[in-house]
Amino acid sequence: MKWSDILGDSGSNLPLLTRTVDLTWLEAVDEETTAEDKNVAWSIYIEMRTRITTQELHFLDGDEETALTSVFHLFQLCRDLLKQNGADCRHTATITESVLNRVVRPLTAKWHKKKLAGEFLRDDKCRQFRGELQHVQSRLQDFERLSYAIASDEQLTPPKPQTTVTASGTPTSNLGNTITFDSLLALTSPIKGADRAADVVTKEQQEIKDRRKAAGLPFTATNDVVGMAISGGGIRSATFALGVLQGLADRGILKHVDVVSTVSGGGYLGSFLSSFLNTDDAACGPQHDREPFRSDSRAIRFLRNHSRYILPSNFLLRLRTGGLVLYGIISNLIILSTFVFACVLLTNYCIPETLIKISGLIKAEASYSEFSEFWSLCLVTKVM
Repeated sequence: MKWSDILGDSGSNLPLLTRTVDLTWLEAVDEETTAEDKNVAWSIYIEMRTRITTQELHFLDGDEETALTSVFHLFQLCRDLLKQNGADCRHTATITESVLNRVVRPLTAKWHKKKLAGEFLRDDKCRQFRGELQHVQSRLQDFERLSYAIASDEQLTPPKPQTTVTASGTPTSNLGNTITFDSLLALTSPIKGADRAADVVTKEQQEIKDRRKAAGLPFTATNDVVGMAISGGGIRSATFALGVLQGLADRGILKHVDVVSTVSGGGYLGSFLSSFLNTDDAACGPQHDREPFRSDSRAIRFLRNHSRYILPSNFLLRLRTGGLVLYGIISNLIILSTFVFACVLLTNYCIPETLIKISGLIKAEASYSEFSEFWSLCLVTKVM
């Protein structure tokens, strides 16, 4: 089969790989694939099919250093295959060289140095590596499909949606597809009060429809609902999230958000956002040129000017702060003094004979040794 027939439309048949590797030149190659091309492609397909390069690595399984080594070994493997099969596999060699240098090498070059520095001992670095590995895997999966098509003389077709398996064992294809609003609310299964559940869904859909209409967006029934969660962490999380929302508004993304969920400190920002968006004022909206996200926003300026809300900003507040400090000192002294006076009164009225004896000894100018066992009470009496 000719190369142009195998590849077809590279943009749709290899949607992820073609973002990094240019294969449009191959669409114009009017040559048949050689036996050497097929041998190399088949060997690469088998190796990649059985390596971590294309297989999902669960976050609780595997070892990051081993995964990096497995990816790195692709270079030597491909070199040996291309040397063995010579110039007759030049087109497969060109494709393989582009994939290795543009897709695989950035990952291995970056993480080999980090591996030597011992950064795989840190959990955050391990998670970062797994995320970048997943990015590379998605492109190598396209390369794997291309290798199989070359080896088997089959025309490439667009990739099928990935599937997951439910708790009952039934495979469901949902990755890359839209999630219905019913599923988002977990209201698809039979539940008690189904009529009320349906009423909830209907009203929520109407709210989303009205919101999208106000933002100038289409409403596609129960599909493509966009949610945003703002985590907690006090005033710091609210401040950080505000910057993120400003960035989303600048890029025209925030207007697509239908549902917002907040917790703790994120609720500060959620309330701030709702107070502006739940209004009929045309000057307010999730766009970058409307309140509260435009550059001259009074609300944002107010937050900046009063961000040091714990520290006093004028003379009256400073005076009030000083008064509060003085009040605290006096209050503590009163509490402590009350305890001391209570102890003195208790001593004075509960053991008067002992005090009289000690007082007599002091008046007689007795030596310290004569009443050493009562020295603490002597001190109290002397003071009185």
